[in-house]
Amino acid sequence: MMRSIAVATATFIGLLSTGCQTTAEDGDASRSPVVVELFTSEGCSSCPPADKLLKALSDDETLVLSFHVDYWNQLGWRDPFSRPEYTLRQRQYADVLGVAQVYTPQMIVGGQFQFVGSDKKAAAKALSSVKRNKPTGSLTMEVSKANETAVQFAFEAGDTQPGMILNLAIVEKATSSKVTAGENARANLSHVNVVRAFKVIPLESGVAGQAELDLPEQVDTRELFAVGYLQQSKTGQIGATARSSIP
Repeated sequence: MMRSIAVATATFIGLLSTGCQTTAEDGDASRSPVVVELFTSEGCSSCPPADKLLKALSDDETLVLSFHVDYWNQLGWRDPFSRPEYTLRQRQYADVLGVAQVYTPQMIVGGQFQFVGSDKKAAAKALSSVKRNKPTGSLTMEVSKANETAVQFAFEAGDTQPGMILNLAIVEKATSSKVTAGENARANLSHVNVVRAFKVIPLESGVAGQAELDLPEQVDTRELFAVGYLQQSKTGQIGATARSSIP
């Protein structure tokens, strides 16, 4: 069943070797992919169809990201990919988009449109709408190995606007779980582009900088990639994106 919880007021800004370099689609922000974020949980029986739809939406023009929330964990199954930071991000979206409650599965397209994550028609409509708009800003990002357990991001954002933030993430391309308890007991669940680490950088103090994110344990770096995307903290609208492999 769909799970919802009450919203707490917050803002996005409150969440705070060989290098690989990339730009926002080779420096052309007009060709940045649309970012689709799915808030999901392995403890939610309504979520597997949304996970499948997310995979189907992934293409060169659409960057899909799966955020696993933690508020299902006390109901029989602890989602191994869940983190409280992702629940907080979902609550912040609810505040920005004027949603009374957060729930799973929830899909958000371009930071502007939200709907039940398994709704194919709503997803198609939202993608069509966002693709008609040129993303704001530009982004260049270089990723290097900080040490054996972390990577370093060096970034430069251009054409930024007041209130803009930079979201940085380490993403696992594909993963799966054999669920033994909760609403999805005995199910084998598969996921794409699961966010394993996430950080928000306010850009008021400058448009260039560095940040470090921890690598997930026991995951081959060849199964990971790094992504960055600009976002308006007040409206949620997502701008230019950049993607990089991890050395």
